[in-house]
Amino acid sequence: MNDLRRRKIDVVVVWALDRLARSLKQLLSIAEESRLLSVDLVSEFEREMLRERVRAGMAQARRSGKIVGRPAKRKFLPSEIEELRLLRFQGTSVRKLAAEFKTTQWMAARLIHQQSATARQDKSDVQEKYMAEKPNALP
Repeated sequence: MNDLRRRKIDVVVVWALDRLARSLKQLLSIAEESRLLSVDLVSEFEREMLRERVRAGMAQARRSGKIVGRPAKRKFLPSEIEELRLLRFQGTSVRKLAAEFKTTQWMAARLIHQQSATARQDKSDVQEKYMAEKPNALP
């Protein structure tokens, strides 16, 4: 506090307010004195509280049945997902598949690895189909 009063410090940055003060009274006293001395008091605590409120709001929205997040670029037919998996098994990169199927790399990778209840198809089925198409190819 002496450095604040001597104006050696322009900004005080703390990760959490409990690192700056031991009680609410002491925190308010420091904040007021900093304000009077024109010293900026910045806390990551406030940002973290904002993040927590946003996360809590999103969780509540999900519990209410609302869809949270960016909508998918497009819907995929089961035949497209099968073709995507087959091309990936043949060695096509996820980046190239995403561009070819007009989606994101994340979605392409997700579709390749996802196992749905209606279209359950494991890696061996894809391998068998590939081997049937190209019997001389090595997986």
